[in-house]
Order: sequence, then structure tokens, then C-alpha cells
Amino acid sequence: MKKLINFFLLFNVFLVFAQAGVNSYNFGQSPQSAMINPSYDLETNYHLTIPLIGSHNIHVASSGMTAYDFLASNSIPFEDKARSTVYQLEANDYIVLNQKMEFLNLGQKLRNGMYLSFGFYEELDLFSTLPVEFLHLFYEGMSIPGKMYKIDDFVMQSNLTMVYHVGVQKKLTNKLDIGIRLKLYNAAYDVQATSNAGNFSSNISDENIYSHSLNDIDIKLRTSGGAIKYDENNDPIKDNGDIILENNSGDEVYFDDYFRVGYLVNKTFINGNKGVGIDLGVTYQMKENLILSASINDLGAIFNMNQVKNYSYKGNYTSDGLAFEWDSPIGYLQRLEDDIDEHIPLTIDGNSYTTLRPFHVNAFVSFSHGKSRKNVCKFHKTVSHYYTGNFGVLIHAQNRPRQILYDASIFYERNFNDFIKARINYTLNKYSATNIGLAVAVDWWKLNVFAGVNNVLGLTNLAKSNSVSAQFGINVMIK
Repeated sequence: MKKLINFFLLFNVFLVFAQAGVNSYNFGQSPQSAMINPSYDLETNYHLTIPLIGSHNIHVASSGMTAYDFLASNSIPFEDKARSTVYQLEANDYIVLNQKMEFLNLGQKLRNGMYLSFGFYEELDLFSTLPVEFLHLFYEGMSIPGKMYKIDDFVMQSNLTMVYHVGVQKKLTNKLDIGIRLKLYNAAYDVQATSNAGNFSSNISDENIYSHSLNDIDIKLRTSGGAIKYDENNDPIKDNGDIILENNSGDEVYFDDYFRVGYLVNKTFINGNKGVGIDLGVTYQMKENLILSASINDLGAIFNMNQVKNYSYKGNYTSDGLAFEWDSPIGYLQRLEDDIDEHIPLTIDGNSYTTLRPFHVNAFVSFSHGKSRKNVCKFHKTVSHYYTGNFGVLIHAQNRPRQILYDASIFYERNFNDFIKARINYTLNKYSATNIGLAVAVDWWKLNVFAGVNNVLGLTNLAKSNSVSAQFGINVMIK
């Protein structure tokens, strides 16, 4: 079992490559910036993000451990490294994985001055805390009688979603821009365990007899998009060995179908659970060289009604004087399992449920300085093109189950000429005190190219790094 736990920790640590996304808020006149702030003026008449290769974003976050904690080249045995890492974890340490790929992003300025944009992108999202106290249990066993190991702090949520969107940006006055974007979600799958409770404890009596208790167990796992069919005994229904899945269309779908490209494409693009959401943004030019802006993204929900299966365990169980039956070990274990199932039964239902999206909130301020460049282009109305230099602050927060993730960035931006712009930023959070990011935007001919990376110093030794994230975009801009 310890080997299994060590593998689990090692698997998770390989996700520790990034913390905060690239700071592209109000940067580079790129459509990727407008996806974060719907009120951002792209200063163009048309745009097209090159399909599939045009925009990619990877963002992975973890707290409490790095790959170096496990893989350091020293005389310490791997199991000792794993144990040390487990005991430095806290209950609110977590893992986040977020990946996006744009398939289409189009925009056009309308005659009334509004800028219309629409498109769709794929998003894979995972958030999970670590069951820290139960990890302690695997190392401590029954060596500490009376200690309770809770599972309350463990939460997990993951989904694969196609997001279809349409938005408008409008300059209300010379100083005020607003934007709104409506979204339709199509979720291929959703898995969540966000409401868990209970604990395990061991005690020893005066007669030196151990008792083991599962107390107030209430564990819920909700799933949609790949529900397995069960019989009246809660056993999966099979056809020639193939597990049959729930399917609202009436056609039989098998577990192996999830590995067929055609089924996956249909599920991801069209035939998933639906939801709605909204993005809002506002930008105010307080002075000629001072801008205030704020946005909220993915304020919405997905309504899981198709291919739903929910699993729950609820109850209490105590085993007194556990004595292993050497003459019939298999029968003994089966009786023990049956006894636990009787007191903490598994309940399966197909009740629909709602998944709230992990929405983001951004607050931004920038101050421009240096040589004025008001004559760059008649379409360039924003402060970033008036001056050669620009510095500011970005505050970002994201809602996650049972906690809010937040970070603050300060940045400096430089316009080298009419074509090249660069930004350097420092991000402050609980993971790193040396998170420095770089971003570059290049306008050449009718192309806008954007690239950015965070935690540049961590790139020199990824094993010791808590964070790294990257974003890339290529867009056609017609002014």
C-alpha cells in the first residue's frame, strides 16, 4: 500500500509545472487579451485566430511539493522522501490543471461602433486537494490510538468542456468601454466530490484489544458523461465482457466507445451536458495616462442531466477485536467486506445536479509614461500606444470548492516601436517569492503574434520549480 501511495504522490508532483497564468490582461491588442477582458479595445476592424494552431494555454498549479522533493539525487531513500513530503503538506494544499485550445475566434467592427466577436474553444479543468490526513494514516497505521483521520478536507472536481461564445465590446464615451460575452457550455464529462465528511480512528482497550471505527462517513461522488449501467446488486452490466454505459438516445454504448475518435468528437462538440455563462468587463480611462479596468469570467453553470451516475457511502462501522482467520483468509475478508457494506452501504442514483463554473475576477490599473506616441495610428486610442512605457498592478482571484485562489502581479511594459511590445511582471502568491514572467507581442504585416511564460527563473531547474505556465497565440488582424 505504501508503494501505491508513493506512486500517487509522484504522479501528482509531475503536474507541478505552473501556478499563475500568463499576465496578458490588456496586453498586445490580441484577441487572447479580449477573452480575459471583454471591454478591451482591439483597435482593429477584423480579426481571426488561426484555427487549431492559433491559441494554446496551459496552466497547472500545485502547492506544498515539487518534483525535487521526490527526485533529488542524494542518499535519502525514495520512501523517506515521500514520507517527508507528505508531512509537509497542509489540508488546503491543492493541484490545479487547466488547458485551453481555441478552434475558432472571429471578430468584426460594426457600423454602430460595437465590436462583435464569436468562436469556440476546448477547456480541460481539474482541481483537487490532497487527502492529507488519510495519507498520514498509511504511514502511521494504528501506532497512535485515539487519533482521528478526517476526510472532510478532500475535494475534487474535473470536467472537459467545449465553450461556444459570442460577445460585444462598445466604447460608450471617450473614457469608458464596456464588454459582455455570452457562453454556451457543452460538457463531455464531469466528475466531482465536493461534499465529503467522516473520519477513521483506532482505539485499544484495557484488555489490549484494538477497535477500528469509521465514524459519520458521508462520501459523495457525482459523475456525468460516462455513466455505467448497474443491476439491482450494484454490479456493472456487461455484454460479452464489455461494460455498458447509460445512453439517453436508446442506443447501446460501451465503455470501449470512449476510445473511439468519432464518439469522443460527438460527445465533446455536441452531445454533452449543457450550461450557460457570461463574461463582463469594464475599462475606464481616468486620465490620459491612467487606466482602471475590471472583469469577471465564466460566471455560469453546467446542468448535468444526461448520463448521470452518483455514488454515495453513508453510515458508521466499528470492528472490535479484529482477528485474522488463517484457515480461511478469502472467506474472512469477504465477510469483513460484507459487514462494512451492511453498515456503510453504497447508494447509486441518476439524479441530475448542477456544476458551478470556477469563475475568475480581475482588477487592473496601469500608468503610462515616457515619450508620447499619439501619431502611431488613427485607430490606436488606448493609453498603451500613447507612451513608450507603462507599469501597473493586476489582482486576480478564482473561485474553487471551499477556497479562493488569488495572486497579485506588478508589471512593466515597453513599446520598442510600432511593432514590438514586451511586458515583464512579478507575481506574489503562496507558492513562490521569485515568480517573474515575460510576454511579447509582435505586429507584423497583418499578423499579431503573442507569446508569454511565467516563472522564468524556474525554467533553469523545473524539478525545483513550483510554477511555470505558457500561452501562445497567432492572429490575423485587419485594420
